[in-house]
Amino acid sequence: MEFGLLEQEEEGRVVVTDLDAWFANIYQYWYRKGLATMIVSGLAHIVTLLFTILFSFFLLALVDWGAVVTCRDEASCGTLGRYVRTDFLVSGRGRDGLGLAYLCVFGLYWVWSCAATANSLRDAYDASVFYASELGLGDREVRSARWNDVVERLGDLQRSGRAPWHAFQTAVGRRGADERRRVLSPHDVACRIMRKDNYLVAMLNAGILALELPLPSRLAGRYRLLDALAGRLRLTKTLEWSLHVCILDHPKADDAASLRRRFVIAGLVHVALMPFLAAFMSMRFFLMNAQEWRDNKRYLGPREWSPVARWSFRELNELPHLFEARLAASKPHADAYLRMFPRPVLETVARTVAFFSGALVATLVALAAAVDDAVLLYVTVGDRNLLWYAGAASACLAVARSLGGASNADATPAGDKAADDDYEAAMAKVADFTHCFPEEWRAHCHTSDVRDAFARAFRYKFWLFADEIASVVLAPLVLCFSLPRCAPDVVHFIQENTVEVDGFGPVLGHSLFDFDRYGDPRYGGAPPGSDTHPTVSGKMEKSFLNFKLAHPEWDAHDARADTFVQHVQGMLDYTRARDDDIILEEENAPPRRRRRRRRRRARDDDALHLDALSLDALRLSFERLDACASTTIDSSFPRSDPSIPAETELV
Repeated sequence: MEFGLLEQEEEGRVVVTDLDAWFANIYQYWYRKGLATMIVSGLAHIVTLLFTILFSFFLLALVDWGAVVTCRDEASCGTLGRYVRTDFLVSGRGRDGLGLAYLCVFGLYWVWSCAATANSLRDAYDASVFYASELGLGDREVRSARWNDVVERLGDLQRSGRAPWHAFQTAVGRRGADERRRVLSPHDVACRIMRKDNYLVAMLNAGILALELPLPSRLAGRYRLLDALAGRLRLTKTLEWSLHVCILDHPKADDAASLRRRFVIAGLVHVALMPFLAAFMSMRFFLMNAQEWRDNKRYLGPREWSPVARWSFRELNELPHLFEARLAASKPHADAYLRMFPRPVLETVARTVAFFSGALVATLVALAAAVDDAVLLYVTVGDRNLLWYAGAASACLAVARSLGGASNADATPAGDKAADDDYEAAMAKVADFTHCFPEEWRAHCHTSDVRDAFARAFRYKFWLFADEIASVVLAPLVLCFSLPRCAPDVVHFIQENTVEVDGFGPVLGHSLFDFDRYGDPRYGGAPPGSDTHPTVSGKMEKSFLNFKLAHPEWDAHDARADTFVQHVQGMLDYTRARDDDIILEEENAPPRRRRRRRRRRARDDDALHLDALSLDALRLSFERLDACASTTIDSSFPRSDPSIPAETELV
């Protein structure tokens, strides 16, 4: 039996030659729910991509738009053949050359996609054989199996001596646990699958990637709007691809000059492909969203987290299925927070536009129903018939409704003194899932500045697409001028934070959850006064807790990690007891006293440095951690002095 990415050894044992790719293949097979699903989705991707390329080429190069715009009525219009060019590549127009270049570029891209899809399906078939023969999971079972169950079966396979890989030292083995070096854990698998992405998560957390637009010194500081636009972080799909090619695909950090050269080359490639990318992305976005526009009339689309926000929210070693579930759960709360802000001017204008456009649409529909549909086709106003005005009015109505804001029941009354607490609570619900509650936002969630900053991270789908189109022009500037300036910092970061583990290879030190080196005393990851190199905003501590909650059976085999769990357990016990006392005290307290106590409680939470280790998230999910931790550690909060309050020791 043969598996993908395997080779036959002399003694007849089949072994894995690339563990990272093999585990990624095993995960993708589970994540995409089996071979049948992958075949159908792969073929659908190839067919839709081919249709998009050919259809966009037809519209861009073969349609005679000069003749189309002359079609005003039945007399001036003709059959479809009248508007299709028959002199392509004969007339000698520059447009023909661009059209042919467009077809060649994306034709090659389609051929590459076919090869990549065929390769992924081959690996998927190999994975299906492995799942069925070694793990006892067929396609139907894979669809309902948990990833933790798959990892557990891989561990059982390793313990039985039938695993298709050599004995290797795991990530925890470097800490000296010799007897555990051959035990596969969820952490080992996640470290291999996320080996490259962990670097991007950590570099964004450290703020070393210069993703802002370069601004000439003579313009910097002169125009506030220009400074704001240039200072925004940009991480679109094309830039993300460039970062993977220039940084993440080079595991051993070389000199800064080589990295600068790769950035500049990637920028020049963007310049060469600029017109083709803009046309293709626009057509693809239109075709993918046309049906949703028609059905839901949501022309701005739903709100989505921006790419910068997504990578900022992602934790170390967090696999896609966990991350996507977390962000999906955050969206209703993010929408609810934004709906709390009244926008009287915009809402008044939107309601007015909705009234006029709705009245026009209703009148035209009633006219067509009462008389005949031909009225809409042949009665003209100016150069347009009534059907055109009906479509334009419908679009205006849909946009006005999407901008109309929340209902009175959802909005928070302006001037309500209790509303500040409501804004903080709404933001805390979002942070339960995003794990992000910046310190400068605390006690200011009711302000327009925080609302605007939040809205820039949680944007309408249309504006995210507009950013992608703008990045076709702006990405070369970032790649050729901004990123080369930070190349020395990137190389230094990779060299300083890469740990070479025997049998495991180079890996980001933060992803090993090394509390001795990266623990943050403010988050309980290290003793007070420790000489460590903590991540920003407790990223490593949050990542460890997030991973532990997703894999409660996993044991880090690290005393500092166990101490951190005890600290968090103590925080939870303390806040539970405090909440019980507050609830009892507030039952008969007047409203003003309740508001004062809620503000005091918020200050206590700040003193605890809980940040995005939110209390509500811990209350909901820490019960699973209790079951695991209670069997190995004391659930009481460890303090050197019992008289010291729990929150003081955490600081």
